Amino acid sequence: MRKITAFLVVMTALTPTLASAETIYTSSPVEYSAKLAELSREASPDIPSIFRISSEQASASARTLLVYYVGDPDTQGAKHDIIDEDNIHTLIYNTEEDANAAYDYYIENGIPVCHDEVLQVESYLSWGSKTIGTDAFVSGLQKTYQNNKMPNVTVAVLDTGVDYTHSFLKNRVDTAKGWDFYNNDNDPMDDNNHGTHVAGIVADNTLPNVTIIPIKVAGDSGGMTTTQVKSGLQRAYEIGADVINMSLGASAEDYRRSMRSVFNPIFNNLHQSGCVICVAAGNAYKGLTNNADYIFPAYMDHTITVANCTQNGSISKSSNYGSVIDISAPGTSIYSTIRNNDYANMSGTSMASPFAAAAAALLKTRDPYITPDEIESELRANATQYSAEFEDDYFGLYGAGILNISNYYYDPADAPARTEAPTRAPSPTPTVIPGHEQLISNVEYDNNGVITAIVENKGGLLKDGAVIMAVGYKDGRTEKMQVMEVKSDGDVSFREHLPYADKYDKIKLFVWRSYETAQPLSLPYSVQVLESNGEYVVKVLEE
Repeated sequence: MRKITAFLVVMTALTPTLASAETIYTSSPVEYSAKLAELSREASPDIPSIFRISSEQASASARTLLVYYVGDPDTQGAKHDIIDEDNIHTLIYNTEEDANAAYDYYIENGIPVCHDEVLQVESYLSWGSKTIGTDAFVSGLQKTYQNNKMPNVTVAVLDTGVDYTHSFLKNRVDTAKGWDFYNNDNDPMDDNNHGTHVAGIVADNTLPNVTIIPIKVAGDSGGMTTTQVKSGLQRAYEIGADVINMSLGASAEDYRRSMRSVFNPIFNNLHQSGCVICVAAGNAYKGLTNNADYIFPAYMDHTITVANCTQNGSISKSSNYGSVIDISAPGTSIYSTIRNNDYANMSGTSMASPFAAAAAALLKTRDPYITPDEIESELRANATQYSAEFEDDYFGLYGAGILNISNYYYDPADAPARTEAPTRAPSPTPTVIPGHEQLISNVEYDNNGVITAIVENKGGLLKDGAVIMAVGYKDGRTEKMQVMEVKSDGDVSFREHLPYADKYDKIKLFVWRSYETAQPLSLPYSVQVLESNGEYVVKVLEE
């Protein structure tokens, strides 16, 4: 059985000097910053942006500094360190001179600090968010939706699990839909840090409408098997994940044919379901081949394969190259979440891939009907181009450029009408084989986006093979189609993912002999999906 390993990286964790001050923890922001802290959390949950101390209080607190720091900072000899729930440290010094010296220290080391009035804090954890333009795209989404609810988007993280108790990931992780295929239980808790770091990048670059599904396929050492990975992908398919991130891989030069044979069906099913799959290109320094063309799953079809760029816009020396790479994204010294409510820097293509996954989730938020191919095209077309010198050196082996979503947000209302349709749309009035008018019944739709139906095998019509299709229509045109091939001696259950079915005017189900011949075996069955009290109700339509 092929062994697969996560692209685990050497962490550069914060190594602070122990505070010498009297440390006091509070369960809420300190009194004089409480109001603005509340406003800040409303604007950007869990991350403070601006805190203010009044002029009257400031004049009496020349010995006081406000410092934003996750963890325990070097307090530079402060007498007291009051830490609130938003990682704001109120440091009180014996003299004004001591406070001024400490202030200079924090400024020199790039730590957000203020003497009295305003403390500026970055809204995102790492430099990568600014590079890819998360803030600009998020601003566009907020302007479009205003007070309206954004569509729910799910990102399945196939990794070492996720520490779902981390305060930064609070209310962003759905463990009920997740699973631990490494230990074969329902607790996908991370025991390595890798998966939690990846999940933090996704959460940091998306809005609360995006939920992370932890699917644990690797243990504390990062090792996993093909069976565990395939089971994790199947789980993501069954729960109707919108996006998958796979920061894992195996050097599979001698196994490409067999790996493709094993994984092609599930990758194809996920692609047809509308799921975007983002994968890491692999790290050359981990002993794997430097060419991502020989790394699983980097070489798989229907994936967005991501290389690792540095903060200065160059490709990391540790990143694989290859013709299969679509794009690069920030992956060097990325600050994000780790286990036990902590944070650390990590590097590698493992960190680059979730930036692309987050971008895909934002595009799904903007337009729930966007297809995986459309997302890949948008990301490639709008990437920041590499310099000509770089292209001359690497001959285009690092994709279309650096991920950048800052310059192409558009209001969906301003987008041109969709005109694409399946290659062969089902006929609304098919000529059915005589004697077999209706084979479809019992259509249901669940909250995971899975549509099911019973298809009867009357006269053995399914024995020689057939295809069942669920087609969503909007304004008289085809929006999305799901296809399932069957071959059976008995009745079958059609089960496919059709997201946002309540947005369609109607859904039609068809049974054909094959997709190529379009020979109908059954009359179509039309339904409308309605939402009632958080549950979906299927209404049969007479046509």
